[in-house]
Amino acid sequence: MALPPFTADGLLPPGDHLLTIDELRASYLVSGQGVSVAIWDSVWRAQLVDNLESFVRQLWQIGVDRVVLGGSEGRHKMGMIKTDREYEQTCRHVTGMRGAVDRQRVTLTAAGLSPDLVELGIQPLLVMLDQMEGEVTWYENARAGKIRPL
Repeated sequence: MALPPFTADGLLPPGDHLLTIDELRASYLVSGQGVSVAIWDSVWRAQLVDNLESFVRQLWQIGVDRVVLGGSEGRHKMGMIKTDREYEQTCRHVTGMRGAVDRQRVTLTAAGLSPDLVELGIQPLLVMLDQMEGEVTWYENARAGKIRPL
């Protein structure tokens, strides 16, 4: 399936966009080709796809044959949390991600996977959760004055 172009708002149109990892890697979502954004880190985006492929291969090894990835909901975040609004959004994402980890653990256990394979299967979610929790902690410390500028 061909990836549709961004809308006038700079977002993918609503809906599911089915891509293989190779199609994602070759797409403008990684290369930035034809995207009118001043800063487009194609090297970082390619690394994200490489990491995704590594995680997906682990899931394939334990029998997960379909992986659904969520988008960024239009957040053009280029690094750590910078505003209270982003902080609040990330806190909501952390809560949702914790629930997703719990649901995935139950699903994989119910599928009869061993505890080791269950833990392997939830590692991608745990990595994302850890990153988001680290961002929240950083912002809380920065806002409280515990992180001082250089």
